[in-house]
Amino acid sequence: MDPISLLFSAYLTSMQNQIYNGLASSMGLETQAVHMEYEGQTIPYQYRLWKVDNRSVCSTSRNKIDDYARCTQSAQRLFVDLCNGLSKKPGGGPTYVRAKNMYCNAVIDFKPTTASLVAGSAESEIVTAKKDCNAATLNAMGSGDLRLHQAREKACGRYRELKAAR
Repeated sequence: MDPISLLFSAYLTSMQNQIYNGLASSMGLETQAVHMEYEGQTIPYQYRLWKVDNRSVCSTSRNKIDDYARCTQSAQRLFVDLCNGLSKKPGGGPTYVRAKNMYCNAVIDFKPTTASLVAGSAESEIVTAKKDCNAATLNAMGSGDLRLHQAREKACGRYRELKAAR
């Protein structure tokens, strides 16, 4: 390929990329990751095609239920505030309208998690005895230590007694 054709090809590719990037951005074709600070915490979420992916909201704290519940409740309030704020301002271009619609739809579609942790009830004696029997069985498995086998017999004997008394 001659240098002029190569240069022209590179120019066309560059223009094509700029046009695509502008179009993809305005239409929301690619997944966008957002981390917003709100009520003293970071609320992560993603959107694509100007729609919030509900599964992505607060996904970084999903393994801690209490933190996750707090985050999703804050996210719901964030979406309400963004929807209200964008709805109050008149005008704006197509991107503005799409963003407003995205947050207002998120208010309707996104359901926050509500969770509260409470202390569990005391385990029954038979459940505790069964756990002790299982633990002693594991300890004695493959061992020639007489004390471990005696501890297993004692723990499992207690479990069998409680079970029979039921």
